[in-house]
Amino acid sequence: MVSNLSLNRIKSAFTLLKNNLNNREWISDSPEREWTSGNLEVDELIKHTQGPERKIQQLEWIPYKELRKIKQIGEGGFSKIFISQWDRLSEKCCRFVVSGSAEERRLDGVDKRVILKQLKNSENITSDFLKQLKTYYTRYSSDYGFFLLLRYYGISKDPLTNEYIIVMEYCEHGSLNSYLTEITEHFEVKLYVLVNILRKIKALHSFGIVHRDLHLGNILLDCDMTPHLSDMGLSGPANAEDWNRTDDFDESVRSTFLDLIEISVGPTHPEAIYTSRFLPRLIWLSREDLIQKVMRSENFHNLARADNDGLKEIGVLDSGTVYNQNYQAWEYYRRFYTRTLSHKSFISQSLECVRKNFEVMEGYWEQLGEKTVLEFPEWSKRYFTDNMLSIAAGKSVNSIDGYYNSVSTGKKADIPDGILGECDVFIDAIDKFVFGLVYFLLFPKFIREFPGIRGLTHELKEKTNWFRRLILRIIKERRKEIDETPKDQELSHDLLTKFLTINTPRDVTEKIVDGLPMSDEEICGNLMEVIGGGIDTSSSALCFVVYYISNYPKVRERLIDEINRVLGKDPNHKITYEEVMSLEYCDAIIKECFRIFSTIPIMFKKNTDPEIIGGLRFPADTQFFINIHGIHNHKSTWKNPEEFNPERFMDKSNPESKKPIYSFSSGKRMCPGKNLAILELKTFLALLYRKYDVELTDVNAPIKYHMTSIRNCSELKMRIKKKKDWYRQ
Repeated sequence: MVSNLSLNRIKSAFTLLKNNLNNREWISDSPEREWTSGNLEVDELIKHTQGPERKIQQLEWIPYKELRKIKQIGEGGFSKIFISQWDRLSEKCCRFVVSGSAEERRLDGVDKRVILKQLKNSENITSDFLKQLKTYYTRYSSDYGFFLLLRYYGISKDPLTNEYIIVMEYCEHGSLNSYLTEITEHFEVKLYVLVNILRKIKALHSFGIVHRDLHLGNILLDCDMTPHLSDMGLSGPANAEDWNRTDDFDESVRSTFLDLIEISVGPTHPEAIYTSRFLPRLIWLSREDLIQKVMRSENFHNLARADNDGLKEIGVLDSGTVYNQNYQAWEYYRRFYTRTLSHKSFISQSLECVRKNFEVMEGYWEQLGEKTVLEFPEWSKRYFTDNMLSIAAGKSVNSIDGYYNSVSTGKKADIPDGILGECDVFIDAIDKFVFGLVYFLLFPKFIREFPGIRGLTHELKEKTNWFRRLILRIIKERRKEIDETPKDQELSHDLLTKFLTINTPRDVTEKIVDGLPMSDEEICGNLMEVIGGGIDTSSSALCFVVYYISNYPKVRERLIDEINRVLGKDPNHKITYEEVMSLEYCDAIIKECFRIFSTIPIMFKKNTDPEIIGGLRFPADTQFFINIHGIHNHKSTWKNPEEFNPERFMDKSNPESKKPIYSFSSGKRMCPGKNLAILELKTFLALLYRKYDVELTDVNAPIKYHMTSIRNCSELKMRIKKKKDWYRQ
């Protein structure tokens, strides 16, 4: 519970602010004197802030010789940071005087320290940068701006480099980031800081302003623990000619700033108050040319650091292929997947499984009737759940049957014994496991164990362990079945059987990969990833594809024409692998859906050795975020990227037809299940649109989804009815 003292402190601060807005006690400004910066635009900026309406905040030209005891304390990509003494600070008060405040102590001469932000290459400072600075002061001099933002005193110039310097307020407690690493204050003080930050951000947004560069290093605390927001959109090169341009990403430094963004988190160097240099780096890449090394170089093989305590906690750093730090083991598993999943026997068995599960589902649809509104994401998820269990483990969870029984008001289905009694428990465990793969990667332990979040952390661990125990049980049962099967009897070709028999006398993979047999633990790690990765991504992708097909009638008509041409009208004809692969326009639709609305909008990479990306050098173990959605919708790569247009992949003379889609990653890290996922999607679409008319209940509604580790389709209501011209023999 928050103490009355802390609440009163918050209330009194804002009451005092309100009372003083109309009755300010101002210290007189410094006396008039002749001055010039040597740059006409800089002079005009300073004069702009010195008008009578700028009573709250007036900039001035500060001769460099007035700045004493200059000491460098940090350096960023676009500036150097110094601490200095400025004796005339007491003459320059831009805020009302509050008894006992940090401002009053400054005026008493106790503290004359200021911060100098020296802008690199600013001897040719540009108009656009100065406009940004002018906007900052316009906001600052508004009624509440001076209370929201860090205070700037004036502009100076280094006589040796001719680089301009912004002279700004010194904050005794430094950045919020450094304060959080100390954790010495009481909870009430932390709450006071948090409430003030939130109020200031909310106030900025009420003015229609977004900070654009807000991180823990840009929130500074004065000696009263009052937070101030700094670097309001000024974190960029002072000599860039196109600070405000966003229409031509390839030709400007501003484009790199937008498409290569650094997010700072974690502990900082104690002196790194005004720069994020010492903070652990998360680099966000949003343009295709910036990710070429990241997606293909061996230097970016791993997705996470080897010392990630969260991934260790759930036991995935030394198993499977997603985060496995053992490159030799990863390469063995990778070769296994590459060769096994493309084997004719596996493809044939998978296609038969997909076709049978569709028949089960359409049978239930017909029993529900054409007037029934189907919640398609639920059906899609059950469809892919049954597919993956059958394909991966040769088992059935009967989730399609279970879901039909939950929505049917009529006769229920007789559900045969599956691998467990309640299919929803299994589905929930998979969801928690997949979400946990990202959750434990990104969130440090102190956040995972924070009150209110600790319960989620424990639930994710429990569900992951439950899922692991279940898979281990299935493995042991199948190993026993294989041992008891006569040697002259053929084994099944599901993935689990291939895992268990590879490089053994009963090898059904025909020894396609050299190496040792896999242990139960190795198989478990791989099988968990295969099952988890093949359900939510594919089921949501199918929903998004159906959504776009339904919203573009011409696309739907051309798709149906292609399906009828390839499959014919024979209702008893069973679709073949060759027919699925020949559906080129169907393939183009899926690619365009992945491009415009990727199910996986973000991917992760980490470099083993130092690397240069976008002209900047990054140390080893830097975490990179690949903005797949941003890259797929970037105007520098795609013509009219906001338009849904499968035709862009059909015209072989169009350069766009050959451009990669990164929804399954790229290079050696490309998802090994890509071909299986495409096979499932194309087969389902062919079977659905061959026989049924699909009608969304609200064709004008936007896509409804929620984010976990992927985009999960939340709602897609539709009706289906059999086509009038569908012939039965």
